[in-house]
Amino acid sequence: LTPFHVDYHLLDSYVPGAPGGTGGTFAWELAKAHRGNVPVILSGGLTAENVAQAIAVVSPHAVDVASGVELVPGRKDHDKLAAFAAAVASPPPVPVSAP
Repeated sequence: LTPFHVDYHLLDSYVPGAPGGTGGTFAWELAKAHRGNVPVILSGGLTAENVAQAIAVVSPHAVDVASGVELVPGRKDHDKLAAFAAAVASPPPVPVSAP
């Protein structure tokens, strides 16, 4: 990713044939190893249950969520959104290992 001159790198999981929002978790250790001069936006399989751990491992500039807060595909769930926001607001203080 180094040769690309961009403001941010959005790191997301890839599922062949799927347009996105698959719920597949991005390899956090790859994102952690990428830390450098370009801020990272972490995406891919984030939920209220794992976003605090992802933040602790990767230290991203931002996180992106879609299917991780949906009740059914395309329909967001208010309780899941609130739980996700709460988890982002108070990640664990000590880094934990990646999945």
